[in-house]
This record gives sequence, C-alpha cells and structure tokens, in this order.
Amino acid sequence: MRKVIWRGREVLEFVQDGEGPPAVTKPDEVRLRITAAGVCGTDVHIIQGKVRFVEPPLVLGHEFAGVVEECGPAVKRVRPGDRVKCDSVVGCGACSWCLRGATQFCPEGSEFGITRDGAWCEWLVAPERVDSRFSR
Repeated sequence: MRKVIWRGREVLEFVQDGEGPPAVTKPDEVRLRITAAGVCGTDVHIIQGKVRFVEPPLVLGHEFAGVVEECGPAVKRVRPGDRVKCDSVVGCGACSWCLRGATQFCPEGSEFGITRDGAWCEWLVAPERVDSRFSR
C-alpha cells in the first residue's frame, strides 16, 4: 500500500510497503479506497511538531472521502460502491457520550490522522459505528 508517514518534526516519508488492502476484521467495519484526503492547518502544525500529543510515526489525514470496497456482515447503512465521507472522530459506540452523539468526549475514542493512522494512504478501515457521519 502506498502511504505517507509522518516520522517526526518536518519529516514525511512516502512509502510503498508491498501490502495490499487492509482486512475488514470486525463485523461493523467498512474498508474504504481513499479518493481524497485533505491537508489542513492541523496537519501542518503536526508536521511542524507543534501538536505535542500527536506521536510519530503516524499516517496523517483526518479529512477524507472514499469508495466503500468491503463491508463487514453487520454493516447496514452503506454497501460496496458507495461514495462516502467519514468523520475523523471514532467513539466506542457504547458509552454515554457516544450514545448522545458526542463522540469527541468518548474516553475510549480516537481520531484518524491524529491518534490513529489516517487517510494519507490508499485504503482505510473504519468502524460503521460512526454511521451517522457516513453519507451517500
């Protein structure tokens, strides 16, 4: 897979790791073929080393869109071929914050391109529990 890895302050590495698409391993996951990934001010600040809680190495990219390639058996809202965008914040889906739609406060939450690998790559697997953020 082709991807861009942030290695630390102002160091980006463009790699081809020889791996294919990542597997959908959980019933509620969706694999996206990334078709667009933004570069915003947050990414620039991360690259410059100004966001202290972001740790390298990391695939950046928290603003992205793609095409659904594969769905786990429990996925209900999207199907292969759908064009989607996805919120970068991923909550656990079960805590009181997630049940209220405030995933940014989830104590188990993460964010693509900031606290987990993001979308500056060819494919990304995302849980459908962010289904309120998927759109056709």
